[in-house]
Amino acid sequence: METTAVATRSSVSVSLQITNVIELQKFCAILAGTDMVPKAYKGKPDDILVSMLHGQEVGLPHLQALQSIATVNGIPSVYGDAALALVRASGKLDDFDEWIEVDGVRQAGSSFPIMKWADEGKMIIGYCLSQRVGAKRPRTTSYSVDDAKRAGLWGKQGPWSTVPQRMLMFRARGWNLRDEFGDVLKGLAIYEEARDIKTEREPDGSYRPALPTVEQAQPVKTVEVESNGSEKKAAEVLDKMRKPVPTPAPPTATPVAQPDLDAAWLSRVLNAEDFLRGTQQGKGTLRSIRAGFKLADGEYPMLPQEQADYLADLDKSVTRLQQAQKRKE
Repeated sequence: METTAVATRSSVSVSLQITNVIELQKFCAILAGTDMVPKAYKGKPDDILVSMLHGQEVGLPHLQALQSIATVNGIPSVYGDAALALVRASGKLDDFDEWIEVDGVRQAGSSFPIMKWADEGKMIIGYCLSQRVGAKRPRTTSYSVDDAKRAGLWGKQGPWSTVPQRMLMFRARGWNLRDEFGDVLKGLAIYEEARDIKTEREPDGSYRPALPTVEQAQPVKTVEVESNGSEKKAAEVLDKMRKPVPTPAPPTATPVAQPDLDAAWLSRVLNAEDFLRGTQQGKGTLRSIRAGFKLADGEYPMLPQEQADYLADLDKSVTRLQQAQKRKE
């Protein structure tokens, strides 16, 4: 009688069922002894445990948390790419965009001589725009070469020298996501930002921000824009906006007037806008700012926080443009 041998395939199924801290510590000890974890976690099971717990808070699986979360000078941080992935996965992101402008002109990509143009005094700014689901307006943040220079980062050895475009993008992105999606990131810093924070270690092992050097402590000088009759212009704009705007339907509807604006705030806004319109670079920057707030001609933010943000963006752009003009002189 002939016998036929039948080959069988065996399978191994591994399921992690960790129910208490002791088992979790043992699991972390196994990971710490392998080459499958980032170098910073090698031989550090306690750090692995804390990283997993941070990941659990923001919805990252344990092993993915090890690849996405790092501690920089005592600051738990998430990589910029992972931060964006968390926000996208949250379902709270409606729109997102990132770009770099050079002298007010948006660049098609990131392949341009940024170091050379920076040396020539061109105004280079990285922008990030996000709109939260249900939000009335998107939020736009920026980080410029001038910002990096003031922080002592421009030309710094490492990514600020090898991929400066990307570092500008990460800074603008980090501020944007932390401001707009703090409930998603739950207090985690952005790694690319945290690694540039200078800290000093205390005797007890904790960290504190390093005291600024004399050079760093010098206040940034800003140039005041000369008054060009903006107070009178603001009064005229307010008077026009206060006039009732008739609604076409229904015929008997009561005309509705646009809410009033603070005259002093509007005067500063009009002054800054006029200054930016005076140059080609400024025109492009002003268009970007107004687009970020979704403002049509003659419209201005109504909410107090948006008004403050709008004026802050204008003031920052005016200062940068003035500094660029001074360098060219």
